[in-house]
Amino acid sequence: MLKLRFFNVADGDAALVEYGTYRMLVDAGRKTLEPCPGSARATIRAHLEALGVDRLDAVVITHLHQDHFEGLEGLAGSIPIHELYAGFFPTAAHPTVRLPGHSPKTVRGLGVCLEQWLHILNLLRDSGT
Repeated sequence: MLKLRFFNVADGDAALVEYGTYRMLVDAGRKTLEPCPGSARATIRAHLEALGVDRLDAVVITHLHQDHFEGLEGLAGSIPIHELYAGFFPTAAHPTVRLPGHSPKTVRGLGVCLEQWLHILNLLRDSGT
């Protein structure tokens, strides 16, 4: 039976798709969340731990906004992830993003986002994903 679970990870997205023993996470929300008393809001790591999820066969990151991928940092090294699917994987193992100092705010924001993504990719590579 196909089972879909959608998680309250604040302003981002995260959903778990389960089919038999196969588990796929689609997006991972943010790394940290502001407290919200009375809410079911939690990081994806907390949600998965509460369900007893001890491995993921696949993770799909739909796009590189922090509220969709940052939560992977909390999973790296704690829950084995077999495969990762996303729209951007740099060819170098440990690249850096270099932007000119006079870049517009949107471009600087993109640079910060890409730096975080690269950091998380390195954590996932180091943990065997």
